[in-house]
Amino acid sequence: MLVDFGYLVMPDKLLSLGPLAAVNVVDGLAASLVLIAIIALGVIAGASDAVQDIIVPGLLGATILAFLPFNLRLHG
Repeated sequence: MLVDFGYLVMPDKLLSLGPLAAVNVVDGLAASLVLIAIIALGVIAGASDAVQDIIVPGLLGATILAFLPFNLRLHG
């Protein structure tokens, strides 16, 4: 989580984000909730006979799954 910008402005003063550092947690929570809704939408769309109905929820879910490791700092 990003909690400060380091010594960006002045060499002896740490530029802290303070309460704004919690935005990263909110982004992850929101993405997780949207992923759950998209999975439910994909299951409902999968119940239909048309294969193309599951493409959009699948792509949206894949983008959120790609975002979450970066939000949780699980990448390299």
